[in-house]
Amino acid sequence: MSQTSYNTDQPVAFVGMKGDAIFDRVETGLVEDAAGINFGVFVKPGTNPATQVAIITAATAVQGITLHRHVEKALGTGLALYSQNMAADISRQGKVWMYEAAAGGTLSVGDPVYAMIDTAAQAGQATDAAGAANILVPTAIVRDESTDPDGVKIVLVEINLPS
Repeated sequence: MSQTSYNTDQPVAFVGMKGDAIFDRVETGLVEDAAGINFGVFVKPGTNPATQVAIITAATAVQGITLHRHVEKALGTGLALYSQNMAADISRQGKVWMYEAAAGGTLSVGDPVYAMIDTAAQAGQATDAAGAANILVPTAIVRDESTDPDGVKIVLVEINLPS
């Protein structure tokens, strides 16, 4: 069967995608969380900070943003993510597309970025809401905004975390 039509209105990006080809710094960390870690979220150092990363659940240091990797979708859930003990790519410097936390306000270009903690289901997502425990990432700023292939708002976040 041949293709008879196609959509010329493609999304600009998807969550976890690098924003451009500018110099960046990417590190690797083993995923500590049994449930895994999504792409395009802020993570913290794990139990062993030299080798592990975990999803942010409390006010702590931000390790970086997880980058997208082409992986098989999990059986049963149909989700593609970094599973437990998998080596995750963590961007510490550069631009990465992230989900905007629905529980926060509305991020705009130039806004500072907080890591969402107040709403567990959106932990690690970008927000502009200071909230009760959300973490301000002092070097993070919104550079662009768009929607992902599913029509969900995403933001391009630039970070520059020290070594």
